[in-house]
Amino acid sequence: MIQTLAAAAAAIMLLSAASAAQAASDAAPAAKAAEAPAPGKAKPSKDKVVCRVETPVGSRVGKRVCMTLAERERQEEDAVKGFGEMQRVVNTTFSKGN
Repeated sequence: MIQTLAAAAAAIMLLSAASAAQAASDAAPAAKAAEAPAPGKAKPSKDKVVCRVETPVGSRVGKRVCMTLAERERQEEDAVKGFGEMQRVVNTTFSKGN
């Protein structure tokens, strides 16, 4: 009986995690589509403040983050640079035959 309940609880947690991941992946293209300017319209100013709801990993509760377009672009560039640096460090560390 206890094993059945434990298995059911595990199945429910896996299903909820899978549905949350799917919802997040479905929401990402919609958010990008909403931010993309329509053809024929002028690009928004870099000083325009845009708010976006960001959901941290492991949480269902989103946090509203507001910043200018210039700040958001800088943050994305920093993330890409940081990821590239991390890859470079890992590749040089493990390519020495360690």
